[in-house]
Amino acid sequence: MTNAYHEISSCRMCGSQALEPVWDLGLQHVIDFPANDAGKEGLRAPLVLLFCHACRLVQLRHTVERDLMYREYFYRSSVSETMRAALGDVVERALDQLWPKSRDGVRTMTAPTTVLDIGANDGYLVRQYPA
Repeated sequence: MTNAYHEISSCRMCGSQALEPVWDLGLQHVIDFPANDAGKEGLRAPLVLLFCHACRLVQLRHTVERDLMYREYFYRSSVSETMRAALGDVVERALDQLWPKSRDGVRTMTAPTTVLDIGANDGYLVRQYPA
């Protein structure tokens, strides 16, 4: 399939061309949901992480066309009460590891932290973390 994805030549955030490949996972299936026709090979795209030496952003080298990824993808974490509760538990456990609550139940967050949600589909998990 042509034009299924395109390669960037400058940083997505700062525009620098000082990009260095740091991890190449080869061609990966983009989506197989709902399932493709039996025996039909799904869309694959390169999965390469780049590091920007100017702003330090780690980013994907290739961008898959949005319509190909999401046209038939209808699952969203935030619409399921069960999933919202489970993701809330994930956040609480992570916070407990970083900043356990004191005896009086107060959590003191002393240092800035970066949260990376790999595989996020609607951003619900990340929104559960305190600012």
